[in-house]
Amino acid sequence: MNEIGMQFIPPNLVDLYNDLLDAEPAGDAVKVDVPGDDLLEVWKQGMPMLKLHFPQVDVADFFAVMGQVRDILQKHQPEAAGDLDRAYAAMPEDAGEREEFVKSVLRGETSWVSNLVTNSRIPMDAVGILITHTFRPFLRVYAEKVREYLDLDRWLKGICPVCGGKPTFAKLTKTVGRRYLYCNQCNTEWLYNRMGCPYCDTGNKGKVRYFSVEGQPLYRVYICDDCKGYLKTVDESKADEKVELFWEDIKTVHLDILAVREGFVNQALAAGPKQ
Repeated sequence: MNEIGMQFIPPNLVDLYNDLLDAEPAGDAVKVDVPGDDLLEVWKQGMPMLKLHFPQVDVADFFAVMGQVRDILQKHQPEAAGDLDRAYAAMPEDAGEREEFVKSVLRGETSWVSNLVTNSRIPMDAVGILITHTFRPFLRVYAEKVREYLDLDRWLKGICPVCGGKPTFAKLTKTVGRRYLYCNQCNTEWLYNRMGCPYCDTGNKGKVRYFSVEGQPLYRVYICDDCKGYLKTVDESKADEKVELFWEDIKTVHLDILAVREGFVNQALAAGPKQ
């Protein structure tokens, strides 16, 4: 593996995400009923909770957050300001259409976005980033509300138990070395097998290996020779302070670059954004 230096972080990336974290829904903008035992039984069979138990989202608040997200993205990416304005202006105005749009976003349906891009010729990047960063804070609130009903240590699957997204990061715990996967869409962590690939579910130890960068013992990158996926991982036993996987994912962009240069794939991105 070629070393490209220590923790390469693109300029203003930390400031961008700090600002995006401030674009939060109102306290009552996401409502979730207590899931019944029947739903929890289906969930245990491997169906993410978002597919089973839909939240009630305040539509006006959703578009208010979208306006904040547009402003933040324009502040940090002024070269995309025009496209972001066009994408925001192309969103539905009718109350009924807005409600259906929000539901489609939460369901992960992409037909509306594809039609918008095709009909208005707005770049997919502008539409995608606007919707993705609007969607995430609502999904995080939903996840926080439903996680208390879920036994995340019994999930043991390679997709997020809340939203169904693929993991973007992992951690090895300090005490017993258990491995937890992390979803950057809804900030959920869940237990997974110590070895094996969560993307293709291979348990063949000969197909999954890891590399690390000299001088950075805190991190490993697990790579799978079957599906060519990779998973950045932090070893808590080597950390001097509390590990926050949201920020660990962001500040280890250099590990993504290394893995991609070696022919491996970010499977979470390859699956497409949750929108």
